[in-house]
Amino acid sequence: MKRSVIIGLCVFLLTLLLTQFLAYQQYHIVKEHEAKKVQHELHSLSDRVKAMLKYSMSATHILGFLVEKYGVPEDFDSIADDILDSHKYIDALQLTRKGVITHVYPLIGNEPALGFDVLNDSMVSKEALKAIEKRELFFAGPLNLRQGGKGVIGRLPIFIDGDFFGFSVVIIKLSTLLDAFGVRNHDDNFKYQLSKANPVTGEQEYFLKDEFDPAQEASVFIEVPDGAWKLYVSSSPDVMIYYSAIAFSVVGILFSFLVGSFVYQWVEKPAKLKKLVEEITLKLLTTQENSKTTLDRVSDAFVSFDENLLCTYINQRAIEIFDLSSEQVIGRNILDRFPELTESSWYETFERAMSLQEYQCVEYFFAEKNKWLESHFYPSDNGISLFIRDVTEQKSAEERLANSEKYFRTLIENSANAIVLMDSEGNVRYQSPSTVRVSGYSLTQILEIDWLDLVHPDDRNNVVRIFKNVLRSPGKLLRSEYRFKHRSGRYIWVEGYYINLLEDSNIGAIVYNYYDVTERVKTQQAISHEKYLSDSIINSLPGIFYLYDRHGRFIRWNENFEIISEYSSEEVSQMHPLDFFDDKDKELLRGKIESVFVKGKDDVESYFFTKTGKKIAYYFTGCSVRIEGQEYLIGMGIDITQRLEAETKALAEYREKETTLNRINDAVFSLNRSWEYTFLNDAALKIHPLGRSKTIGKTFLAVHPELEESPFYKMFEQAMQTKEVLETEGYYSSLQLWFSAKAYPSDDGLTIFFRDISEKKEAEQEILGLINDLQEKNRNLRQFSYIVSHNLRAPLANILGLAEIINQSAEVDKTCIQAMAGEAQRLDRVVRDINSIISVREVETDKTEPVSFKEEFKWAVNQLSADVDLSSATISDNFHITHIDSLKNYIRNIMLYLLSNAIIYKHTDREPVVHVQTSNEGSFVCLSVQDNGRGIDLKKYGDKIFGLYKRFHNDDSMSGRGVGLNMVKTMTESLGGYVEVTSKVHEGSVFKVCLPRFNKMEK
Repeated sequence: MKRSVIIGLCVFLLTLLLTQFLAYQQYHIVKEHEAKKVQHELHSLSDRVKAMLKYSMSATHILGFLVEKYGVPEDFDSIADDILDSHKYIDALQLTRKGVITHVYPLIGNEPALGFDVLNDSMVSKEALKAIEKRELFFAGPLNLRQGGKGVIGRLPIFIDGDFFGFSVVIIKLSTLLDAFGVRNHDDNFKYQLSKANPVTGEQEYFLKDEFDPAQEASVFIEVPDGAWKLYVSSSPDVMIYYSAIAFSVVGILFSFLVGSFVYQWVEKPAKLKKLVEEITLKLLTTQENSKTTLDRVSDAFVSFDENLLCTYINQRAIEIFDLSSEQVIGRNILDRFPELTESSWYETFERAMSLQEYQCVEYFFAEKNKWLESHFYPSDNGISLFIRDVTEQKSAEERLANSEKYFRTLIENSANAIVLMDSEGNVRYQSPSTVRVSGYSLTQILEIDWLDLVHPDDRNNVVRIFKNVLRSPGKLLRSEYRFKHRSGRYIWVEGYYINLLEDSNIGAIVYNYYDVTERVKTQQAISHEKYLSDSIINSLPGIFYLYDRHGRFIRWNENFEIISEYSSEEVSQMHPLDFFDDKDKELLRGKIESVFVKGKDDVESYFFTKTGKKIAYYFTGCSVRIEGQEYLIGMGIDITQRLEAETKALAEYREKETTLNRINDAVFSLNRSWEYTFLNDAALKIHPLGRSKTIGKTFLAVHPELEESPFYKMFEQAMQTKEVLETEGYYSSLQLWFSAKAYPSDDGLTIFFRDISEKKEAEQEILGLINDLQEKNRNLRQFSYIVSHNLRAPLANILGLAEIINQSAEVDKTCIQAMAGEAQRLDRVVRDINSIISVREVETDKTEPVSFKEEFKWAVNQLSADVDLSSATISDNFHITHIDSLKNYIRNIMLYLLSNAIIYKHTDREPVVHVQTSNEGSFVCLSVQDNGRGIDLKKYGDKIFGLYKRFHNDDSMSGRGVGLNMVKTMTESLGGYVEVTSKVHEGSVFKVCLPRFNKMEK
């Protein structure tokens, strides 16, 4: 009894320890299973993230590549639409120039994004700059989009020649992102969270509605590359884990108690019974193991259920088909695992088998596994056994076969080709429906006609020959082409293929497949005609013709090309265009060829080398053409040997003429019809300061705009129009030289000879000056003669008369003496005036000195002070110019004479007012004296105003003798100046004396 208790207690304790350990292990196994589920979900989520990133990277790299290689595409919308079609997890594409968004697709709904500068926005610039720094795709967000809603922005920086150009951008809305990740929080088994560190605040932000603390709850996370995001996955807590563990523990305690009791009760039984039990147990276990092994080896899936559809057994083949473990199925209701079976034909068959207790079979498409399964139901009182066979491949083959038959039947019935089956005599036994469309004959009609009669008479012998060959060549495909009489009466061209299948038991006929090629034959005939015409044109060209592709492969050339190059057609077809040129010219030719494909056209002159090494000067043209989507260069080469020889000869003649023209002293230059310079000799450079290189090619007026109104340009125009040789001369003010110009017109323009005649003109001017001086002296001599004959003769006559009276009178008459003295004084004044005039003309004008207008004005006013006081005259001054280099005595006397005249010839009704001033007028300094006196009638006395002893007022009370103005004019002209007068009777006069800034000798 004691031994049984001890054994029972030990068994109880061991069983209790074992069951509690198993309960603890079950708890950990379930927890591990949950962790594996989380890890599995995490890996799946990671794969989905990578797929989404791959789509985004692909889209941005495609767009970035296009921009880097070809610039911003003009058809951006079309390209973006194609990219979006093949990238399902992208909502929009953008392009930026620097940071400014310039393109967006689709535009509808995204208009607010256009023009936004991401680099100048503090909220997004940090992540944009990070993308530039990394030079790779970087994701920003989730953030609030300018067009509304939240989303993620992937920016790939674009660099062109090392410089940052802008971004290729993908926009993924948050909803699209969650769909791509498969994170919608609909699965009760898992909880998800998406977070990101705010680039401004640095704080972690969460974007999904289910909130949990990653630090407190059991969770794992994945950090998304190319953007500082974190995705968290956590399993939902399952209280059943704890309940099952506790229940297992309680059951373990009970089981331990029962086992302990059982051991206690049976420990006393005979060993024989124990051995029998062990043998029966071993036998049962062996039988069970053998059955399980047998079922696992069958090729069909085997599953057994009890009457409640709880799974009691599943073999290895069923596990493979349904991708389930036995733990996931055993003891569970099949409808809980596959609820879609409830409304299916499979369940109806199951219920029928159970109710009838008869074998049933059904084929069912298992959508979850995408398989066709053939199920065999074997019912019993305790449940049902189910054998399942995968017939997916069989069904697919049957479906393919049915589709294939349907496809070929439809193809034959709707084909444009006509199919005819004939016997060995050529009699038609079958024709496809399309035969009526091609030939116009129905099967009934064609059976009544001899097939050969429908062949064009010229083609019948050939058709008969081909048909005999068909009979002799079973299984061999033979082609024929001939004219066939259509039911409408016209002939059509048909092309067909015969194959002899008379020995094929399935067909037993000659199959003839033909179709209407009338249009093709006509086109070929037209093409042949056009080719013959184009070949004739190309071969008639005087130069060489060529057509080659971008790789330098010759496509066409004319016969002249072969004749001149001395290469055969086969040799030309294997050569590159650059093979015909010298090595030193190949780089130039290569650049010109590339220029044609880039710009559309170009030309070049180079030497063409023949097969025997002969070189010929050619002018080559090239034009880019596109034929059937391929780019080609088409052009011609023209032999320019004669032209170059003529140019060389002309150049030699030109250089000889240029050398001759450069040796002459005259300036020679040529103008074309557009008035552009084409030639200047060395002497012409003196009047063209820009130089030869900067003058050639410019127009005449562009070089000499100041000559547009000159006699030179007018003469050039006249010569160009009339084609006559013309000559003129004129003063070239910019060079201060005199020139004579002679223009020789031609068909090409004008050639002009310029000769400097300044020395000749100066000599002429000097002669004219001497003539003028002589004429002036002659006038002065005549004036002196007049003075002598009038002003001297009258006093002398009076003196002689008085002297005669005195001689005849016995007494001396004092009156006569006084009169004689007066006449002598008068004669003395005239002599003194003449002496003053002569002294003025003979003064040396080169002895100049600085003269102050103010000082000489004061001196003159002081000399006239008595007259000024007597007349109550008002004299004012304004000397803008204060000094002048001149003869001091002349300036003083000019001012004295002008002021004296202003006071002498004052108006009788008003006090005299005189104003003196100086001013600048070009290269002259002018002294003006203005008065309000009597004035002078210039119309009456204008030509006499400066004459000697000329007076223009008959009032004897005025003391003037008519000498002052003559002296003013004489002194002014001696200094190289001139005098001007403006005057109105009874209003006053203005006398303006203009003197050069430097004296005549200095000038």
